[in-house]
Amino acid sequence: MKMQHRLASAALALVASTIASVSFSNSTYASPGYPYPGPGREVYLGEAVLSSREGDVDWIFVNDCRDGSWDRDLVAVQIENTDTPVELESVVLRFGNGRTQMLRLREFFRPWTSSRWIDLVGDRRCIREIRVVGDAEGHNGRRARVRVYGWRQR
Repeated sequence: MKMQHRLASAALALVASTIASVSFSNSTYASPGYPYPGPGREVYLGEAVLSSREGDVDWIFVNDCRDGSWDRDLVAVQIENTDTPVELESVVLRFGNGRTQMLRLREFFRPWTSSRWIDLVGDRRCIREIRVVGDAEGHNGRRARVRVYGWRQR
């Protein structure tokens, strides 16, 4: 009887320690993100569609950057490829004050891969439009879809 009691208490202690370690690991887990983790900081800015023609250009019109705009406080961008392999040459960001920032990527992106978070020059910015230059490397004339995300600073 004492042996069964010891086994039951050992099993109970093991279950309790497992539950404690799982709840502790979940409470200390920080969601991945740039540069400060937290919900609601990643913002979808738009999608460009590129053909297989060399140096194809597509524009994403994001915002008019008036006072009170929802994305006036962007500090970084990320480029994600979907569906078809794509070779991106450059991405040009035009901000609300008329200035531009060119990101010379010259990278090949496989399907469902993305770039790292790329810092924007200056303080918090509002992106008015994005020009994406590149070409799809797919078969049968498929087009590549390139999504652009922004990271908001609060």
